[in-house]
Amino acid sequence: MVGCYSYVMRLTNTLTERRHKMANNNYVVNSLMGEALPMVERWLRGIFADEVRKAIAEERQKAKPEKYLSRDDVCKLLGISKPTLWLRTKDGEIKATKVGRRVLYAESDIKKFTENDGRKTH
Repeated sequence: MVGCYSYVMRLTNTLTERRHKMANNNYVVNSLMGEALPMVERWLRGIFADEVRKAIAEERQKAKPEKYLSRDDVCKLLGISKPTLWLRTKDGEIKATKVGRRVLYAESDIKKFTENDGRKTH
């Protein structure tokens, strides 16, 4: 019976030591996590904030209203007559937008047309 008692006591002591070691390990892990988590959180917030700023800037860029030019403005800008502008619009070289009875030209389309040396932009 004494041998059994000593075995149980050794086993109990061993388990207690292991429990203390695990508690110490948990303490170390928890303290490291306590220090690391705020740093990781700040890092992620910084990355997230940068991505949100980029997305907002892109959306603002997309949302900028397009500037439209009248036929007279386009003719002056390109140095062509109204009949020539009409032919280029009819042939699809310059894209026009009709608003009510007015024919307007997007400034970006005119820039594309001039950059392509007067060739079709499509």
